[in-house]
Amino acid sequence: MYTNVLIFISNNLQLVCLCISSNNCYCSITTTFFVSKNNKSYIQKMKLPCYQNNTPLDPSFDDDLKDVHLVYDYDATDSNGRPEKWRYEIWFFSENKIVYAIHGGPMAGRINYQTVAYQCVRPGEIWQINWLEETGTVVSIVYDIVNKTVNGLLCFSKGHWENSEAAHGDKRNPDDFARWRNLAKQGIQTDRFVLVERAHILKSFKGQGDLEPIEPDAITF
Repeated sequence: MYTNVLIFISNNLQLVCLCISSNNCYCSITTTFFVSKNNKSYIQKMKLPCYQNNTPLDPSFDDDLKDVHLVYDYDATDSNGRPEKWRYEIWFFSENKIVYAIHGGPMAGRINYQTVAYQCVRPGEIWQINWLEETGTVVSIVYDIVNKTVNGLLCFSKGHWENSEAAHGDKRNPDDFARWRNLAKQGIQTDRFVLVERAHILKSFKGQGDLEPIEPDAITF
């Protein structure tokens, strides 16, 4: 019979220990967050993945990003170190969704849409767009409106980077979506290929272009 229950909470992590004796405990960790109601604090479990953006969406979003479609080339290198261009395109579909397609580099042939978190650095000039892929890859890009560049940090998961062909396809295809999700299960969190690169914008216009729209509440994980 359990004689004691200990709960420790730190940095949104809840450690619950059921102790039979002073040196015999069974512990588990869950993710939690605090909510306040009538001046009382409550703990609720979070369903992961989960976004928390502490920066309110700047009103300039409507002019700077909403419905904007970019086509850009990353300055990259091939497997032998020779310079080449990796063409991407992205459509800022809504205040929390993007649609994109990759046309160059090892991920060419990948058509996707994601939940994102936007941050305005300077209205009319610079925006940061952040998201998590279903493959486990983390992406953060900085869109420089004035200088017409996109600076990217792409932290590829082991499964995504080492199985680039398996990451091709279209999320609208259930088989592709399921395969991409499985890529996230390979390796551990630190097994990543971290890529930092800059792209020059070739086209900027409003509308979907050749990309297909999605439902506003489309599932992305």
